[in-house]
Amino acid sequence: MGLDARAAALGILQVANEHMVRALRVISVQRGLDPRDYTLTSFGGAGGLRVCALAEALGMRRAMVPIHAGVLSALGMLATSPGRLLTRTWLGQLGARSDRQIKQRLDALAAEAVVALAREGLDPAGLRTVSSLDFRYQGQSYTP
Repeated sequence: MGLDARAAALGILQVANEHMVRALRVISVQRGLDPRDYTLTSFGGAGGLRVCALAEALGMRRAMVPIHAGVLSALGMLATSPGRLLTRTWLGQLGARSDRQIKQRLDALAAEAVVALAREGLDPAGLRTVSSLDFRYQGQSYTP
């Protein structure tokens, strides 16, 4: 790349920040929320190192680093019920899909999740499934 180690490292951080900023825009601006109205809260081991740069890139004036931010993700994993969130993109017009086709796709995702959780020792009889669909307008660029 023709860069010294420091310049290369800074470039890597800039690319990583841009990816995080893009993700933050997806969950805010693209949903009609102005991030400037909120406080950006960091979590994870390196969250406190990046939160100010991310907030600045989004035009936010407030950022918060909780006292135990480095273990917040681990705490969430301990406090939440076991589960899986599986998603599949299925491009096409809704009118071209039958209820049966949609149900088959959702049932296949649910079965995949049950198999994964059963492998971890959970009793399939005690599991429940919650299904949802996300739609976008034709020509909209974001696909979850």
